[in-house]
Amino acid sequence: MYTNLSGFYLLFFFGVGALYPSLSVYFKEQGLGEGQIGLLMSIGPVVAIIVQPLWGMICDRFRIEKKILFFTLLAAGFVALIFPYNQSYAIFILLNAALSLFQSAVVPISDNISMNFVHNYGGNYGDIRLWGAIGFAVAVWVAGTLSDLLDVQVIFYLYALFLGMAALITFNIPNETGQVSIQLFQGIRDLLKIPKFLIFLLGTFLLFGSINANNTYFGLFFKEIGGSMSGFGLAFLLAAGSEAPLMRVSGFLIRKFGLLPILLFSALVTTGRWLFYSFSTSVSWVLATTFVQGFSVGLYVPTAAQFVREISPKEMQVTAMSLYGSFGLGLGSMAVTMMGGWISEHYGMMNTYLFMAGTAFVGFFVFLSIWIMERK
Repeated sequence: MYTNLSGFYLLFFFGVGALYPSLSVYFKEQGLGEGQIGLLMSIGPVVAIIVQPLWGMICDRFRIEKKILFFTLLAAGFVALIFPYNQSYAIFILLNAALSLFQSAVVPISDNISMNFVHNYGGNYGDIRLWGAIGFAVAVWVAGTLSDLLDVQVIFYLYALFLGMAALITFNIPNETGQVSIQLFQGIRDLLKIPKFLIFLLGTFLLFGSINANNTYFGLFFKEIGGSMSGFGLAFLLAAGSEAPLMRVSGFLIRKFGLLPILLFSALVTTGRWLFYSFSTSVSWVLATTFVQGFSVGLYVPTAAQFVREISPKEMQVTAMSLYGSFGLGLGSMAVTMMGGWISEHYGMMNTYLFMAGTAFVGFFVFLSIWIMERK
């Protein structure tokens, strides 16, 4: 089962890595401006805010996680195949919304299954999740290279192919769910009464909002400073590839230092990275510093997932992960990506990264407030 879960993350995030980092470049080639791209890339998070908690509540109530995973993976892949046949901005908005409608179910459900599995049978969630980082890293390099050789539209076919393969693996992943019964909307109300959970959502809104905005704008930034699509793929390979070893040791670091110190450290590293990009015009230096993503994303993802699990009641953990994804990641991604697009169009891409550094730094102080609360 460990192998099946690891394989699922590898395939799913290969598809995600093939598509999303290059999607802004594809839209740019369709003649869209940075402001339009920012608005377009914000549509998905808006949809996720609405539907992610609903997916989570359905799972908590009816215990059909694997069926939902299978259906949503196939549906998202099908939607992606429509993109190359469209030239309308309005249709791009609808397609992005549909893509998010289905894809937004996958991560909170699979994360909850994985964390329940390691809780019941032992092991480290980071050991499973790191295969997602590996898949993402390799996919961006493969997609970038194929885009230079063929056409950037190849990203949609790679996405559909690997999500289809991930859907097949859902038949072989474990059924790790509890036998509980809750009222759907009561679950959300109860979670939102937990102060630490609310504050954590705000911190994630700021910190991971900037990280997801980077996934949108890094391709445009890299080309602006003189890089190629294959070089962009290599940069993401190095960046996302650095996540895997840090995820591998995340369990040890959490036990040694605690959850909140790791979150604080990742927020500081993320702030420093965006600040560096806001002044850097050297492709070589950008490539040389991509490894720091392991210390930000590679540590943050497993630590945040465990933090959500620990502060939420057992019968509401899928709902909690979904709220974390929708309000923390979704709303944060929407706000920072949209604002970043407007800043880039009016003041340049370097100032977009300066803005992202500021949001991540404020996120650091939000997490610091939780740490102070726990020490009192």
